[in-house]
Amino acid sequence: MSKRSKLLCALLLTTLLAAACGRSDEETGSEDPPADPAPAEPTDASDELGLADGAFGDLGVVCQDGDPAPVTEETPGLSDTEVRIATFTDVGFSGSPGLNAEFIDTAEAFADWCNSNGGINGREIVVDHRDAALSEYQQRMLEACDENFFMVGGGAVFDDSGQPDRLACGLPDISGFMVTSTATESDLHLEPVPNPAYFLNVSDLEYMADEHPEAIKKMWDFSGALPTLQLVSDRIEEAATELGYEIVHRSEYNPGGEANWKPFVQAAADAGAEAIFWVGEPENLVAMLEAADEIGFTPEFVRADANHYTPTLIELGGAVVDPVITRMGFYPFELADENPATTHYLQLMEEFSPDGKVALLGAQGLSGWLLFVTAANECDAAGTFTRDCIFEAAKISDWTGGGLHSPQNVPDRISGDCTAVLAPGTDGEFIAPPNFEPNDGPWVCNPEAVVPLTGDYGAGATCPSGVADPKPSTCAS
Repeated sequence: MSKRSKLLCALLLTTLLAAACGRSDEETGSEDPPADPAPAEPTDASDELGLADGAFGDLGVVCQDGDPAPVTEETPGLSDTEVRIATFTDVGFSGSPGLNAEFIDTAEAFADWCNSNGGINGREIVVDHRDAALSEYQQRMLEACDENFFMVGGGAVFDDSGQPDRLACGLPDISGFMVTSTATESDLHLEPVPNPAYFLNVSDLEYMADEHPEAIKKMWDFSGALPTLQLVSDRIEEAATELGYEIVHRSEYNPGGEANWKPFVQAAADAGAEAIFWVGEPENLVAMLEAADEIGFTPEFVRADANHYTPTLIELGGAVVDPVITRMGFYPFELADENPATTHYLQLMEEFSPDGKVALLGAQGLSGWLLFVTAANECDAAGTFTRDCIFEAAKISDWTGGGLHSPQNVPDRISGDCTAVLAPGTDGEFIAPPNFEPNDGPWVCNPEAVVPLTGDYGAGATCPSGVADPKPSTCAS
């Protein structure tokens, strides 16, 4: 049995209170059980309809055979029998091979599953992987403009470089994530889980302030030396400062890794730092914390973003990652057996991409695919399978990805109210840290925790017409 298969089986069986095995995923339970466990039985909520029926979570039937609406206007990537979709990643970046591979792994698994059930009312989904390799985003965007109907379920670090081209050709994007303000605040794009430049949910910051009231006054702000990563760091720092955090040391590292992390750690320790804001990748964080351990510097906590909710963090770091705290609005994978949508995601990957990467960002990309197909089904039923119709139909104000995550306001593009806070557990699984008290399922939900940011974080790319949030045809005119 493959390591991935073991992980998926374990995830389906674990709960937040009792994990079966030893490692975890971004919202995952554990890994490497001593024996091959049987797959978890679906919960009552998913008994009637499941993946074999073309259904997902609480959305009902998503993919099915039928007679697709005929094409009424010539559009790249669209015919009466298929729709070609672009999914962006940075998989080919030499400094971090496989970066965001979960997006394309999930996209291909979803398309295979959906097509096996008839596609979008009989129209086949074809996925074109657009690997930006960190520095080639614009080139891949020009290719997508020529060949694709939509962008769905992907993301890349330098996503600012191709936005004018995307808007000029009228290519809509339902992304897995966006990074820069140019992209996040751009016209003609939607996110299933919005991450706006000028709002931030601070529930995790409030939790850490309550738990570590002295350490928050001695923060080390440590981010990768890329403008996109520094933007994330600046936003966190603004929100944290309003909550009483104080920065005593700032530094930047090579995103491709450092030959020696000890000088960075020693400088922060000498400045009196006791806790860390970290912006970057799990592999680099582990390397830094190992160097910190070697010189005897143990931070009270390390605040990291949701991309650190991955088995890689614990597999590589072991005990040195114990101080890490991460947060997300998705249903924890540890609780998969309580949530049909999470179970369906794991089953989808196990059956259609057994060697693929299972991670929080993969689930986030999947939510984008489900949003696209939900909107496409509505438009196909109305006989209007066009970019205009699908983009407008995807503006759902209480979107949950079929139950994958907390409700999100897709059209208004404001951070969600609900956040789960997780930390590596003693048995290798991710668990809720001490004194974190959810008030709605696995999340703390608090509208007042979504705060506006006043710093200058840039503006979004606009359509040539300058019309905000236009229809695709308007954007291309």
